[in-house]
Amino acid sequence: MRHSRASLAAILGALALSGACAKRAMEAPATEAAADSQGLAYSRSEPAAPAAGAAGQPEAPRLVDAGRKLVKTVDLEMRVADTTASADRLRALATSMGGYVSAMSADRRNELLYYTLTLRVPVERLDEALREVKALAERVERESIRTEDVTERWIDLGARLTTLRATEKELLALLAEARQRGQKVEDIMAVYGKLTEIRTAIEQLQAEQQALQGLTTLSTVNVALVPTEAARPLVDEGWSPKSTLRQSFRTLVEALQWLGDVAIVLLVVAVPIGLLIVLPIWVLIRLWRRARRRRKANATEGASG
Repeated sequence: MRHSRASLAAILGALALSGACAKRAMEAPATEAAADSQGLAYSRSEPAAPAAGAAGQPEAPRLVDAGRKLVKTVDLEMRVADTTASADRLRALATSMGGYVSAMSADRRNELLYYTLTLRVPVERLDEALREVKALAERVERESIRTEDVTERWIDLGARLTTLRATEKELLALLAEARQRGQKVEDIMAVYGKLTEIRTAIEQLQAEQQALQGLTTLSTVNVALVPTEAARPLVDEGWSPKSTLRQSFRTLVEALQWLGDVAIVLLVVAVPIGLLIVLPIWVLIRLWRRARRRRKANATEGASG
């Protein structure tokens, strides 16, 4: 019974320790283990005996220089005579340099194509790539270069990963021991649950580290291709005499149809209404004139008699 209680206490203590280690790994900054992962490691064991130099002096300790982790991004806006041909050459250029085109879009404006490309090229060949890209331009309208130092972030990721892996190793040993001793299922599942949390955190940090490694290994070059004024055609490529002729005939037919509609409306609506209004007035005028002539005739006969 004492042995079972002692084992249970050991498991609970290990779980508490693993939780503290995981929390510290997720929050702590760069540590010695981080320096190990970056090639800036120093020995944590007993210091080695100093090696005598040529003058018999001990050699000073030195750090292995792994370089800085830099994310470089370049934005270019260029005017070219043929945007489509330039876009094809840029894609071939990225492939030939060991990179690729991560995005490309084309937008037609006034019968001219405007391209936007995102090239990913190895960071060590960035200067060469920029020279090749600019050689395609008749004029560079805009250029900007941004460099972000992510060395501390990279070291921090390495430190957190080292701590979590150490915690995972301890939990695996504890889980194996608990199974061998036949501990309760609840105790084993508690260790297994904590182990799952640690493994999930490790995979997340590894994915973040891989993404960061991709950003530092391949530089990003955003290129906007704008056509020059000389690229605009003298004659609109969309102009077609046949289409214009067809449109003219269509307009003529529509005009004749409109005139026909007006004539039908006049015959069916305007003429009957006009007759109903004009005819009575015309009859009244005729009757008034006839009556007037009669009065004049009677007046003339009376004067002569």
